[in-house]
Amino acid sequence: MMLVRLLPAAEAEARDAVSWYEQQRPGLGMEFFAELDSTLFDLGQRPESFERWPENERYRKTRLARFPYTLFFTVGDEVEVVAVAHSKRRPGYWLSRP
Repeated sequence: MMLVRLLPAAEAEARDAVSWYEQQRPGLGMEFFAELDSTLFDLGQRPESFERWPENERYRKTRLARFPYTLFFTVGDEVEVVAVAHSKRRPGYWLSRP
């Protein structure tokens, strides 16, 4: 199992999403968090099995099943999640992150 680390900006995006969903319906934010947590666990178990992002093969990606979010990450000594990006907003905005 590899260590999975979220960049601070990705962590902030996840917190914002949890908060937004919780405002929509109590408990929905926690459902988002649970799906995110499960996906992060999968990343740590088998990071190389996720598809490369065709626009920049340095990154891999996976979508959450129920929510319209895509996780973009790199695999090295650890899995580094660069973005928890809403799938319908500003594609690639996170590319300037380290």
